[in-house]
Amino acid sequence: MRTDTNGNYRNSAPCKNCYSVISSLGIKRIIFSDDDDKFKIVKTSEYKTEHISNGNRYLNMSDQEKRDRRKKDFQYCQYIKK
Repeated sequence: MRTDTNGNYRNSAPCKNCYSVISSLGIKRIIFSDDDDKFKIVKTSEYKTEHISNGNRYLNMSDQEKRDRRKKDFQYCQYIKK
């Protein structure tokens, strides 16, 4: 389950990597929140996704891409402090 800063449910459906682990553990059903403030219950065998999480995208970046991203994030933080 995910929520935004106002306490509204946000989409917490498993990403591709999480689904792979869920499936390999033999979990039969997945329960997750959606953007409509509802929960979904889905049979693992019927769940399909190609979503790659931001964390996994970051882990798959080259070292140079990570340095560039950290530099950009730092610059943004300096900008909003003003």
